[in-house]
Amino acid sequence: MRSSKPKPRSTTSPKTVRAPPPALAGLFARVELLPQFPHQGREVPEAKRDDLREVIYEERHRIVYRVDADWIRILLVHPSPIPMSAEELETLE
Repeated sequence: MRSSKPKPRSTTSPKTVRAPPPALAGLFARVELLPQFPHQGREVPEAKRDDLREVIYEERHRIVYRVDADWIRILLVHPSPIPMSAEELETLE
């Protein structure tokens, strides 16, 4: 006798992928520009390293990312007006 249990759905199905909420859509759009213009952001002042850069989104968020020869890695989205602590900077390593 066959089991009548439903098959589990794939969580990677394109039907399950949703657009970001409207409040985050602009942030995602800003991030999507980084591969085309990886050095558009400034160096992170607290880190003083050329490979760590940041762009500001709506004057409220700092999008901190690392630039490598072949890729860009988003490391942190941080509230803009607050300087990063030493502990947060260590996580960027």
